[in-house]
Amino acid sequence: MPGYAPISFEHHYQAAVHPSGGTIAAVMWPGGNGNYGATVHLIDTARWIDRTLDTKIDAYTTALRFDATGAAVYWAQPVTGASTETTTALWKLDVASGSAREVLRLPANLYARDVQTLKGRVAVYAEPGGNVLIDGQRRDAPTVFVVDPASARIVATIPLPVRAGQYQDPAAATADEPWRQIAPGLAWDGPRSRLFVADAESERIFRVDLDAGTIAGPFEPKPRRSLADVLWALLGGTTAQAKMQSSDRQQATVSADGTRLYISGVRSTFAKGQDGKYHEQLVPLDLRVIDTAGMVELARTAAASTALWLAPDGSSLLYGSERWDSTAEGYATRSEWTLHLADGASARERASFPAGGTAWLASFNRDSTIAYVSWTAIVGGTLASATLQAVDLRAGRIAAARDMERHVADLLVVAPR
Repeated sequence: MPGYAPISFEHHYQAAVHPSGGTIAAVMWPGGNGNYGATVHLIDTARWIDRTLDTKIDAYTTALRFDATGAAVYWAQPVTGASTETTTALWKLDVASGSAREVLRLPANLYARDVQTLKGRVAVYAEPGGNVLIDGQRRDAPTVFVVDPASARIVATIPLPVRAGQYQDPAAATADEPWRQIAPGLAWDGPRSRLFVADAESERIFRVDLDAGTIAGPFEPKPRRSLADVLWALLGGTTAQAKMQSSDRQQATVSADGTRLYISGVRSTFAKGQDGKYHEQLVPLDLRVIDTAGMVELARTAAASTALWLAPDGSSLLYGSERWDSTAEGYATRSEWTLHLADGASARERASFPAGGTAWLASFNRDSTIAYVSWTAIVGGTLASATLQAVDLRAGRIAAARDMERHVADLLVVAPR
């Protein structure tokens, strides 16, 4: 656009947009050899001015989160002290002054995986560090910490009754990689101070009251058909130097009004085939729509293989899928990437669009009529191009598209109307 010179976001970054769209907060790292030397920036989108703050970061960070007022930004980053133990610190940036400070530190050897802002409080989801060996200690469980930033206190510690992180896997593919990565699905319902947790190893669901610090469940909405009905012939990812690690992964999201919960996922296991080699076998899990009041299943349909993206008004649901081929040694190979547009209430498909790679949502506009989606195409192990698309959710068509050779693409929507 005329008058808007490009602003460098360095080698890699984390960014968030102020609720008004007037400010972008970003942490930018200058090089690719480590998460060192990052600077914190506030970008005025109306005047298009990039302000570099004094805060320096020599670690990775979780996603940045503005609070509801837009006056503060929170993130978490690891801290290594004089001992060998590593912990995570919660940080707060005051937008008006541009000053940042450490709020508090979590117990040792817990790593923050997500940060969410609530009404006057901040929730931090953390997992045990390293390879988890169950010894009966509560620290072995993934835990949610509810923080009062005004007093810099943890006001609730909530161990979750699921597994998360790397666990010993009796059916591991190789002796030097005897672990299974487990990732439960998390759906944050901030306005009601709730968190829904979808167990990655079963169909159990838990509901966490972040104000009271209590957990309800497990809930197990009865499936309407067998998981065997949705098995695909598989394949994903290039394999060169990747380790063969099995995984259980769930994705979850909740509607803005808190009435519907959406869950899907993928289970990956390496097994020795008749050729004596290890092959990745994948089971995509059904996409389920659940009524959060009665915790009953409203709908179930074919599986998604990406995160689930629900329009702000709940009318439309987007997700990606792909076909898998497990005949190759090691990781399966993926193909036939597809972006699906479904009805938000029933999860019934309204339209689908071919994609050149795994689709990711960039953002929705404010009135839930347009979704901005991106993907990156890899050809022969080399970055080929990035594509941005604007999907018209009402008409079920691609309204606009842009291809960029030898790029990756992200989109920060600062004027959503």
